Amino acid sequence: MSASSIFSYLALARKTLGFRFLNNTLLTLGLLVGLGYTSTAYSAISIVTEAKWTVFETDSFRIHYTAEYRDWAISAAHDMEAAAKTVKDHQNRDLKMKVDVVVFDPFNDSNGFAIPFSNKPIMALFATPPQSDSIISNSSSWQQLLSLHEYVHLVHIGQPSRQSFKQSLSKYWDLYDIYKSSGMPRWVTEGYATLLESKLTGRGRLFDVQVEAMLLQFAREGALPKYSELSNTSGRYQIGSMAYLVGVRYLSWLEKNYSEETLDSVWTRLRGKKSRSFNDAFKGVFLETPEYLYQRFVAEFTFNALAMQKQLEQTKPTNSSIWLNAEYDMTAPALSPNNKYLAVIESDEDKSIVLNVYQTADNKEAQDDFEKEKVELLENDPVDIGDSAPSVFKRKVEHTLQQTNFSGIRNPRWLDDDHILYGAKTIDSNGMQHQDLFQWQLSTGDVSQLTRHANLRRFDVTPTGKVIAEQTRGGYSGLISFELSQIDGSTLGEAELTKLSEFSLAHIYDFPRINPSDATQLAYLKSTHNQPWSLYITSLSNGTDSALKAMQVNMPKGYQFLSFPEWAADGKSLYFVAGVKDTLKVYEFTLATGQLMAVTHGQTTVSWPIELVQKPETDPDTNQEQQETTRLLNISVQSRGPDIFTQPLIAKNFSNITEFADVKTLSTASNNSDSPIQMPAAKLSADTSIGKEYDYHVKDQDITFVWIGSESSASIGTSEIGIKGSDLLQKTNWDINFLASSRGGLTKGVSANFTYSSLPVKFSAHVYDFELDASEQKNSSALSAESYTGYSVSANLPYLLTHGLLASYQGELSASYNAQEQTLIETTITELRHQQSWYLDKQTWGLTQSSDFTYLEGETDIASLTTTEQWNGSQGALSFGGHIFGIKLTVSEQFAKRNDSSLNLLSLGGVETNIINAKAHSNWLFSPELPFHFQTGNDYKNTTVSLNGRSSSWELYYSAPEMDDVNRAKIIGFKDSASIDMFRSGITNLEIKYGIADVQLDEDGHKIQAWLLGLYRF
Repeated sequence: MSASSIFSYLALARKTLGFRFLNNTLLTLGLLVGLGYTSTAYSAISIVTEAKWTVFETDSFRIHYTAEYRDWAISAAHDMEAAAKTVKDHQNRDLKMKVDVVVFDPFNDSNGFAIPFSNKPIMALFATPPQSDSIISNSSSWQQLLSLHEYVHLVHIGQPSRQSFKQSLSKYWDLYDIYKSSGMPRWVTEGYATLLESKLTGRGRLFDVQVEAMLLQFAREGALPKYSELSNTSGRYQIGSMAYLVGVRYLSWLEKNYSEETLDSVWTRLRGKKSRSFNDAFKGVFLETPEYLYQRFVAEFTFNALAMQKQLEQTKPTNSSIWLNAEYDMTAPALSPNNKYLAVIESDEDKSIVLNVYQTADNKEAQDDFEKEKVELLENDPVDIGDSAPSVFKRKVEHTLQQTNFSGIRNPRWLDDDHILYGAKTIDSNGMQHQDLFQWQLSTGDVSQLTRHANLRRFDVTPTGKVIAEQTRGGYSGLISFELSQIDGSTLGEAELTKLSEFSLAHIYDFPRINPSDATQLAYLKSTHNQPWSLYITSLSNGTDSALKAMQVNMPKGYQFLSFPEWAADGKSLYFVAGVKDTLKVYEFTLATGQLMAVTHGQTTVSWPIELVQKPETDPDTNQEQQETTRLLNISVQSRGPDIFTQPLIAKNFSNITEFADVKTLSTASNNSDSPIQMPAAKLSADTSIGKEYDYHVKDQDITFVWIGSESSASIGTSEIGIKGSDLLQKTNWDINFLASSRGGLTKGVSANFTYSSLPVKFSAHVYDFELDASEQKNSSALSAESYTGYSVSANLPYLLTHGLLASYQGELSASYNAQEQTLIETTITELRHQQSWYLDKQTWGLTQSSDFTYLEGETDIASLTTTEQWNGSQGALSFGGHIFGIKLTVSEQFAKRNDSSLNLLSLGGVETNIINAKAHSNWLFSPELPFHFQTGNDYKNTTVSLNGRSSSWELYYSAPEMDDVNRAKIIGFKDSASIDMFRSGITNLEIKYGIADVQLDEDGHKIQAWLLGLYRF
């Protein structure tokens, strides 16, 4: 479900159903706290609860990790303590409580997030380091950048209120604490963390040449985001990153044009005894709104960008022209060995990803069609004026590969003219994601998985099938090689791979590139603590070197950014992109002479240089062989997205580089901050003397007050209070709930839940006692109040299938026992249940399937008849769906059957609450559109047809439930849900459901029913 749809509905809910703070709370949790070089919001995170976890506790942090991440966590602990001290010295602010930190790697990507509780703050740090072209690659070390950025979030957003009542409430109520911490726009929270990330290290996104060059290009086009767009997470190209990239520059501009103290006073005012919005806190000290001053910032930034453009226009020309237009985004171009095809990854605004293979030849067919249409236009209307010819006609797409199951497509490389290797995500049995290699055969369209959970990122491959790749595990990065002939889609073991470099936390490797004319020669990038990336060339000596002994390529003096190395077609030189003084240029390094030349001169952004050699062809008119041409292709970014440009390789337009960076002073040269307070130099440390290490234990419980409720116009409304607790990693989870107030017949109620998830089998228990007078509801068949007391215990075994077409399969086996005492009736039920779901998504089309089957055996004691009935039954659902062009149609069939009972055991209608838990009431068929006990019987059927978006949680649906072959209601409605499942007891297992429906009742016409339900799911 999109954030915008949640928030728009919750804004309405605040007015109509009394949920006053849920929208701000979800906004804070979902959007404000990630490192976020993408706009990903982490509402659900996989934690392997059954693993053995260890804690390293320092003065300010409790760091949680499994054995694989111990080295990373211990080293990062030093960076965390340094961050706490540095931020304290700089801000005169700190955290009074220790920060709980979880170190893991759920996505095999570089990111992290913070949850800014004022009383029990949390950071989650992902160990995989960033690659050279990432906008978060400019750092002294990944551990330092990540630790500092997330810690700043906690200090900035999670400062306690100086209003004593508010802070006391925050101490005991998690949801209120998060709500209280909200209120600042996303551009403020992310921009300020990025500002300090840069000021306190001299690196970071404020000083990143690639970022600056892109924003300068946007400014020249008049395309910097409007203030109203600055916090957006989706929309036009790169808008999701603007909260960081433009936000930090705006905040830096405010500090320089006013003062650091003036900006800092905004944060002080936001936590005052007097309640203020961000706009009020800002305007009170700046005397203007943030939107008004932002306009001035944009004007100055744009003026500087245009002045810089005039200077660059005086440099040597590049004679570049557009070669291929992208619709939205494109990356990672790769030419086929015969140079007839170019593979490139393209994506759209909805994050649909394809790998397109284009012909490199001009699209003469498209050109002819254009001319033909123009002639026909003028024949029909001689005075009309036809369209101007485009700068380039779109090249013909020869092949297209759609991503499968949202796994992405990365780093395509050609094996030969008919096979492309590429990277995509896979999921292991614990739900953790990995990057693996796949092979696509163009002539057949067949795709095969080559590795399994190998964590391989960028790679290269020789025509004979030798792969050299960067591999990351536990935060360690290194280069490996293996032969395709030795693998078959299984896990790479020591026998199959050769380590080409040491694996280290202090180094990051990227862009291995094999010389096309000498397969023993390898170029690669390497990052070292406190220094920018460096480019190396080495001889592999038959591929058996255990450590690379390489030549470091000279870089232009003052460079900061370095990425995208690619060999020339003849293997005699190497292209790459480096950034100096806010400009990006393509450089060429010649092996024989060591000469370094600037091929482009900074007039535009550049990335992914690649040499295109078009072989001689026979001219059909003259029957003469044409001359071979060599041109440079590169991607250049504009505000509407990137395109591929081409330029002739004319030596006289190159610039000879004679001043080179001094490798001995790179660490000092890369520090751009004038702040007198900065983080210490990054270093790798295994020193544990700064803390103590011990086994994680569930006895350390996090307990919070909870207040949540449900409102259904068809049945009841409740307000429930209680306490909820869990350990940090959710191995245990429990709550106790009491009914505070109600409407519609629930007159009293209490319940308790407990789950234990430290083993592969999950155990849970639920006890309850409530009284429901369903006769107070309209259209209910109930006659009087009933009391319900009972308990439920269950054991659940979730499992995943992780290979081939079944890689999206999720299943769960469970067994449960329920006992209930109702007025004059006692019931016990034993259940065996299996649930599963599966999907196949090819973006343009997809299939979904799910099933749920339960077998029940029960015993009912009827006091008034002094008799006992033994019965059995089954219930479940079967669902099939498919989508095409973004619209999904699903048909579901639900059923429930009870045998050998004189009573009507099944009851249709009503809503779940914390106290009325569906797991404990097997005979209740909950339906929020209908009142409790709307229909009773022993044979239930319901067919539901629903429409929604391809990956949306909302549904437009129609259903017509039947009980004992009688249908009393036909339902047309809209419904949606959202859930949070991460850390801290107050926000874990939280589920929000809402909807509205037109219910056609046979006896009472149409009824419009609406519901908004909040509960903790156990």
